[in-house]
Amino acid sequence: MGLHVDTAVVPPPERFDYWSSSASLVIHPMNLDREDPRHFAGRMAVNRVGAIDVFHITGDALTVSRTARLIRAHDPEQLNLVHVLRGSCRVRQEGRASAIRPGELCGHDTSRPYTFRADTPFELLLYGIPRRLLEPVADGIRDATATPLNPAAGDVVAMGRDFLRNLALGVEAGTVDGRAPGLADCVAALTRSLYAHPAHPGHPGHPEHPEADVLAGPTPGLFARVVEYIERRLGERDLGPRSVAAAHFVSVRRLQALFHERGDTVSGHIRRVRLERCRRELADPERRGRPIGEIARGCGMADRPHFSRLFRAEYGESPREYRARHTEG
Repeated sequence: MGLHVDTAVVPPPERFDYWSSSASLVIHPMNLDREDPRHFAGRMAVNRVGAIDVFHITGDALTVSRTARLIRAHDPEQLNLVHVLRGSCRVRQEGRASAIRPGELCGHDTSRPYTFRADTPFELLLYGIPRRLLEPVADGIRDATATPLNPAAGDVVAMGRDFLRNLALGVEAGTVDGRAPGLADCVAALTRSLYAHPAHPGHPGHPEHPEADVLAGPTPGLFARVVEYIERRLGERDLGPRSVAAAHFVSVRRLQALFHERGDTVSGHIRRVRLERCRRELADPERRGRPIGEIARGCGMADRPHFSRLFRAEYGESPREYRARHTEG
């Protein structure tokens, strides 16, 4: 019997945090975000087919991101092949971005940063296939991630999709023995074959499609979502235009244009928000004993001399002088 994770076992206010920590432990380290984390429900069944992890996941809308820092923390070195059963999902990796419709298959590589977003409540199957099982075409598959496998390519994709779904649900129900000899090799061989039929450029999910950059949806409200996202991620050193754009499924050019319209830049906004948070903490008497370097690192500014120069340029005095003036006497 496999592992089951269900947010119903904890009180509602704790459910999203419980889901976030469980997903990072069971799948791989990841960041999860949601516009309203106070309300969330999710269930996950985890099983094995030989060396392949099989996840059956249902949940409410959320965004999953995997950064270089999280990859360094732990990498299962897998292709995560996703089969969306229900809902509206999107994935971005290495400049490729795709919408995944119900019934479609699309993969992402755990060894490279990616962003996966479910815009609505969703249900999906995820197959974690070790890269070693995908040789000798593993590198070719890595270069085709975030691109849906094309159902119009012929019966191979349709048959493969149905086989994988029936296998996953059968193992979950106990009617299929995931330890059967050769079954994992069969899944890997099928995956190699499926990747011979990626989506063509005419598919709306393909990155060369003329509508590829509209995957982010309507612009209204986007700026507010971006600003809120930056506020929540200030402590991450790799926070920047690329990571912010990827998390919102827009190009860096479009993101920069959004800030340019307001006479600003993405990097400039991040820098000022970080400095402002540091300033508030330095002026807080209750944080007087916290080292200045620790405050700076907590806001994503690990280079102490660089932080001090930026702080003095912004506020006219050093962080130490500012703290002394506001918390002593």
